[in-house]
Amino acid sequence: MTILLTQLPENFEADIRKQLLDRFGIDKAHFNLKLIHELPYSDLGYEIYHLPQPVVTDYWGIKDAGIIRVEDCCDINTAVEAIASQYIEPIVYFCDELEVAKRWLSRYDSDFHTVAVDFESKDLTLPHFNKLSMISIGWNLLKSTVIVFANEEIQTYVLNWLVTTKLKQVWHNSLFDLKFVKYHTKSLPSNIEDSQLLAAVYNNNVDEHKRKSGLKQLAGVLYQDWANDKSSFDLFDTSTNEGITNLHYVGEGDPSIYNLGLIKYAGIDAMATKYVWEKYAFEEAYPKEWIMPTSEPRDNTEGFNQRYYYEFILKPAIPVVIEMIMNGQAIDLSKVDKLKAEVEAFNEQTLATISEISIVKKFQDKVDKERTDKFLEPVYKAMKEPKYGGYKNTVGMRTWIINTYCGTNYEKVTAAMLKDINHPIAQLLHNKEFDHADVKAAADAYEDADCLRQNIAANRIDKINHPEKYIQIGFNPWNYQQLKQMWLEFGLESYAVSKTTGEMSFSSKVLEELAKTSTGEPQQVIKLYLEVAQSKNMITQYIPKYYGSTVNGRLHYSLRLFGTFTGRLSGKAGDDKSIDAPMKHQMGANGVTQPVGHKVYGKTVKSMFIAPPGRILAAVDYNGLENHINACLTKDETTIKLLSPDPETGLMWDMHTLHSTIYFREQWEELIGKPFENTIHYNKLCYDLTETEPKAKRLRNDSKPITFKLALTTTHIAA
Repeated sequence: MTILLTQLPENFEADIRKQLLDRFGIDKAHFNLKLIHELPYSDLGYEIYHLPQPVVTDYWGIKDAGIIRVEDCCDINTAVEAIASQYIEPIVYFCDELEVAKRWLSRYDSDFHTVAVDFESKDLTLPHFNKLSMISIGWNLLKSTVIVFANEEIQTYVLNWLVTTKLKQVWHNSLFDLKFVKYHTKSLPSNIEDSQLLAAVYNNNVDEHKRKSGLKQLAGVLYQDWANDKSSFDLFDTSTNEGITNLHYVGEGDPSIYNLGLIKYAGIDAMATKYVWEKYAFEEAYPKEWIMPTSEPRDNTEGFNQRYYYEFILKPAIPVVIEMIMNGQAIDLSKVDKLKAEVEAFNEQTLATISEISIVKKFQDKVDKERTDKFLEPVYKAMKEPKYGGYKNTVGMRTWIINTYCGTNYEKVTAAMLKDINHPIAQLLHNKEFDHADVKAAADAYEDADCLRQNIAANRIDKINHPEKYIQIGFNPWNYQQLKQMWLEFGLESYAVSKTTGEMSFSSKVLEELAKTSTGEPQQVIKLYLEVAQSKNMITQYIPKYYGSTVNGRLHYSLRLFGTFTGRLSGKAGDDKSIDAPMKHQMGANGVTQPVGHKVYGKTVKSMFIAPPGRILAAVDYNGLENHINACLTKDETTIKLLSPDPETGLMWDMHTLHSTIYFREQWEELIGKPFENTIHYNKLCYDLTETEPKAKRLRNDSKPITFKLALTTTHIAA
């Protein structure tokens, strides 16, 4: 083990050894301390391969994949964990018998205050479609127990224990695991903690790559890659059972029937959860009770710490969000059928329209020819051509000639059989008159037929006649490289550049901007393509999830409490590429974003979500909430005055329209046909126009991001 630093802090080694002893009981650990500038240097960089591995370093210029990186040289925690990983031996005990499980659970109740808990299930789908296979419980950083749900009785007992015990239960991503508890028991544990939420709070960062919250990200240095021995999530997959160590079975049965790698993996999951909790639960919440903040969050005059945010905002939301997920939303699947038909028809029609636009047609003809030629080149190369060389005295040729010319159906014709076949061609072959014209003609016919047979078997003839059956012909809205080529040929330029290739890239955001600035046919194509792109998501993601995640007429969602750095609730629609359909469509729909604003099928989407019998759906929206809050916080007299009814007319100002007419004065003057006036009447005239004129509505909407950024986040940077 080598710790490679850019500079050596004072008492660095002593601090490491103290942590090793205090946290892990390790009093004799061997490691080397090196400074980066002391190493040999070449054109390839610093030479580290001669150093004792692994290497922990704060020097980011080294690209070696095996390196453990720390943010800076003062980060001794990661160094300690890397060293400790070389000495610790996590031990997992497991059982599959009810009486053993009862004794373990009773011991937890009597001996411990906090345990880490984790389920393993057959997949990541909703509890309605899923099955639990085991529970792991970790009581310290190196020991845990796993209870295999060998039967329904054990599972029921454990689940009931979870909702009755007073123990503090730490889960990592509790929203996933506790859905099962809620589904099976109709209740939840009374003392829930979530190590993922707590870690996310302390690691919150606008750079999502630095905002670590996954268990492997947070505990991978200490426990290494503990998933290596896990062959799959199948409880009875025994293919990698050889060589599993530090796994101890407690019971009378046959443990070899189980996936031992999965059981050990589950056990270390619980230890890792306990470790993450202890790592981030280092302070009490301040203030110690919920209070209504009086300052802006960025000012934080009340002195809130991160633990406060976890304790009084995120953690209380856990049971609420689980309730939301499990209740679901009533949905009319017959209207989903209607939506599916609408989207497919719209998609087909729009693609047909795009394909008929002259610049697309010209481009597509060129692409189709290039693609077809490239596809057919190996086909023509592999085409079997007849090799006319006269009669070859082989069983295959002989049998084909006899069956073809004599009307027989022999599997094999030997030379000895020829004398008994009453046909001139058979006698010619029997007499070995291979140079006879009829024999030569028969041999040529065999070559033709055999080549035809081989070409048909390999689909070569069909590929040549119908290449469209094998390759994409025509406009393909899902082929990014082809789309990019088309945009470039149209003469479009993007402000965005790919980080990997350094070339221009055309995201939906870029295309939305180009749709505003381009003209003619390119603008028409972009606008239509953006419509198709939305319909793609409907076809591939939204609609399958409406069907897949609906149970008893209620659509169940997937929600996350930590998915945004701003603190908003986020949704995840099961887009993990490692998960096969239809399972990924049974993981819950995105409960935060739904395409209700689409101009073609937005109304249909809205109409799908219905109220159950005896209930109504109601939407509540504040009028100008952000502007009112901004006025309260800033105490700006002008803003407060404008948010009040006009004393002379009694009319109310629309603030977004007012801001828009200031930001985009020239466009509004052209639209209205008169110069800007800072009056309530001019404001009302412009606002009324947003109800009938799409451009006016767009100008008002475009003003909102500017207003909110000016009020909340954006600072002016002088040119």
